[in-house]
Amino acid sequence: MITCREWNRVAKSRNPEKWCGMIGKIKDEVVRIQVACIVWWDFFGSRRSDERWPHLDGYINRWKKSADRNLVRAELIVLGYPEALANQRILEGS
Repeated sequence: MITCREWNRVAKSRNPEKWCGMIGKIKDEVVRIQVACIVWWDFFGSRRSDERWPHLDGYINRWKKSADRNLVRAELIVLGYPEALANQRILEGS
């Protein structure tokens, strides 16, 4: 099982194109939007303006609370989120 510290190292090593490709494979649009927003908040939103990654910006204004939490959790785990962190993120994002 991956720790949160290891996950942060893995996640931060991904480029925005990799994130977009992985998120783009999520079939359910509402789940894809919610997962994209969580990833944006976790890894894109805090970047300095001169290092900005706009790749997921199109999802931000499309946030929907109506996504099935279990599906969002499952997709976060597919992306590599540790189970405990995926659980925490679906509770914080709802």
